[in-house]
Amino acid sequence: MEALKSFTRWALKPVVPPIDLAGKPSTVLCPCCRCITGDALVSEAGFRHVEKLKDLWRTWQNCSLCHVIFHHFVDRGALGEQTNLRLKFTWPGSSNWSDKYPLGVLMLVCDGLDGKQVSTVDCLYIVTPIGDPAESLGFPPVNRSLSNTRSNETFEFIHRCMDECLHKHECEQPFSSEQGAGPKDRSQWPARLIYVNPNRDSNEDHIRVIDITESCPRFMTLSHCWGEPRRTLLDKDKTKKDNLHQRKLSIPVKTLCRNFQDAVEITRRLGVEHLWIDALCIIQDDVEDWDRESVKMGSIYQNSVLTISANLKGDSSGGCFNRRSVPHDLLPMKMREKIKVRSIEITTTQPGRQQSSLLFHYERQSSDPAPLRASPLENRGWIFQERVLSPRTIHFTPSQAVWECREMYKLEDMLPSPVPNYKGTRPALIAQGRRGALNVVDHWYREIVCSDYSRRLFTRPADRLVAIAGLAKTWQPIIGDEYIAGIWRSSMAFGLCWMRDRSRTLALTAAQRRYPTWTWASHDGFIAWWPSHENFEADRRFRFHGESLQYRNQKAATMFSVDGGFVRIEGCVSEIAICSLPDKTEVDASVENRAAKLFIDTVDPGDFAQLPMRFPVVAIGHASDTRHWVRTYLLVLGSVASQAHSYERIGFAFVDFQTVEERAGFWDGIDSQQILLF
Repeated sequence: MEALKSFTRWALKPVVPPIDLAGKPSTVLCPCCRCITGDALVSEAGFRHVEKLKDLWRTWQNCSLCHVIFHHFVDRGALGEQTNLRLKFTWPGSSNWSDKYPLGVLMLVCDGLDGKQVSTVDCLYIVTPIGDPAESLGFPPVNRSLSNTRSNETFEFIHRCMDECLHKHECEQPFSSEQGAGPKDRSQWPARLIYVNPNRDSNEDHIRVIDITESCPRFMTLSHCWGEPRRTLLDKDKTKKDNLHQRKLSIPVKTLCRNFQDAVEITRRLGVEHLWIDALCIIQDDVEDWDRESVKMGSIYQNSVLTISANLKGDSSGGCFNRRSVPHDLLPMKMREKIKVRSIEITTTQPGRQQSSLLFHYERQSSDPAPLRASPLENRGWIFQERVLSPRTIHFTPSQAVWECREMYKLEDMLPSPVPNYKGTRPALIAQGRRGALNVVDHWYREIVCSDYSRRLFTRPADRLVAIAGLAKTWQPIIGDEYIAGIWRSSMAFGLCWMRDRSRTLALTAAQRRYPTWTWASHDGFIAWWPSHENFEADRRFRFHGESLQYRNQKAATMFSVDGGFVRIEGCVSEIAICSLPDKTEVDASVENRAAKLFIDTVDPGDFAQLPMRFPVVAIGHASDTRHWVRTYLLVLGSVASQAHSYERIGFAFVDFQTVEERAGFWDGIDSQQILLF
């Protein structure tokens, strides 16, 4: 066994597959793999592959399928010195099926040294082209003949997905398609919609903006990127005070940017008469209108019939439709390598039967299907909420159309795209909350803020809280908690323990930081929580006594458009001392001669020499897993000169102790104080 482990460490170096003249990896098979048939794979005995594991050693470097089998089964420790290796296809309904996999997968079966049968399964899917004889054996069909996303075939795909979602899923329909109604709560109605004029004269292609007053009709929404400042939307694509009246009369479709033109066409072809686009339905130079409508965006997307996601380019010029669709395992090699996708095709002709093809398809598990992983929208801040809250989204990507709802992803090429079971689709976050499976701290801080939202970019950085307001507003009545500028009241101590991820984010200067300083939204870039939630307990004397927040626009004041204010907290206040003049944001420090680490939030180049050598700190909580360390987490404070006991957050720190008793004795000897944290 040790010899085997030593061999696998040496052997599993990246293998470069042979390249054909088109620049694509070709499939090279050993004599054994060339004999694989669908009948053998679905039989009770399976396809006999090799007698002993060492037989794979002779073929894996020169056979595409042997290489995949060796890597995904042997190297992961699934097999040892077993014999009589067989390949079997497991599918829904078979005795060895697991609902962990959405499609049939390859199972490797062998005999152990004790004579017992050993089997293991990995995400190596087996599929076949539509119409292939292997379909009759139970192999899932895939579409190898795609056209383009403007084609009738793509819109038939969208209609099939919509019908399945409406009639078979529980995607919390906020509207009734039979009644033609929009959201029932008037306060959540968009102020305006676009009437797409489906019965237009072919010579007069116009749309218009309408006010929503008496009733709200069914509508679709567009999720798109305006573009970088130099390539953003032009004034002709925006509704402003001086053109609002004309927009209500007529907008020639051909004058709009390509994203908007295509969105109008898609809405019409899907039989919906109204469309919401932020740039056309919000008055862009009216601050009050923008503040009022922007906090409704979550509800607008949540109540749309379908969201159109324009994924072709990172600006408004790309449109929605591609020129040619391609199955994602046939994309250019560099793209396939980036999204970790590979397919191995085996074609056989059996006596008296037609030629048949099987595709052994592998791709790395990801939170997104393969065609979405390189999306130009996935680093944009507003897009996150739009995608999570939309009950249904059709993504128009460069390679194909991708359907997403709260229960499924579906790709136009029908190839599997594995997503971890615990994640599901992005809109499933809402469904989990409504079904009582939501752990607020775990989902909000780890899955949303840490893993995704904090890394996203904004044209206006001050929108960071507003652009997630709809999600917070949706969760608040479900979980019965109070949302305070990005942090939930019930987990305030843990919520304050954020820090900038120094490995992936440049520090802001003090001038760039936003207020209030205590929320993670005061910073741009990756945010992390040093303690995990399950390994954190609030200090027993930490108290949250309330907040007084300032809003960007007092007339449209909501808890979301926060740009200042303070929280009143109580805790044990001590001092942290810098041990040496820092030259980076991670600083060696001490608290009463106990080793500590200090992480400075902001950096002004050249200002380290002006930093005080001692800072006040307040104890927030402790590591509960004392098997690994005995640690206290601290907020590092800077005084606000105008008020007593008033501070700004300037960093985060922790201090280590030898024992739990030492830690408890230290903090028990320190007085608790109330402070205002701005």
